[in-house]
Amino acid sequence: MNRKLLHISFAFAVLLALSFLAGGCRAIEKAAVDKISQIEITSFEIESITPVGLKGLDGEFLVGISNPTVTVTLSDITANILYKGEEFGRFQLDSFVLKGHSKVIYPLTAHAKLNSITSFGILMQALAGKRDDFSVRVEGTGKALGFSKDIVLDMTLAELLELMSKTKSENEK
Repeated sequence: MNRKLLHISFAFAVLLALSFLAGGCRAIEKAAVDKISQIEITSFEIESITPVGLKGLDGEFLVGISNPTVTVTLSDITANILYKGEEFGRFQLDSFVLKGHSKVIYPLTAHAKLNSITSFGILMQALAGKRDDFSVRVEGTGKALGFSKDIVLDMTLAELLELMSKTKSENEK
């Protein structure tokens, strides 16, 4: 009888230890996913922008990304282009996978819908140098290890263009 009680106690202890271990592993996985906010854009380059109809654009970009965490799938990615705080266009990016613990330049494709035909003129102002009133808000979902996290990145057009000039000067070296 004591031997049977000893076996039951041992089995219970093993199950308890395994449940703590499993909970600890989930906590470690969650901590890795929480590092998604440490992912940063290190470079940005426009490969091409092609008008589509009167209010659309297709764009191809090279985006350098530093990912200090696990492999992450990014989906539902939108980049809202704001002029004086008001949205005048929205890029929808295709989903892609960020390699874990890496610094990689990714070729990305995006499709834009501008709010009106006059948005093209506003966009041309930005490219011509009138950049103070422009900003970009990128939103998406990062998924890794069974967890998901919403991501929001706000950037002024000047910051984005600074990344572009940094990329250009690094490419010229």
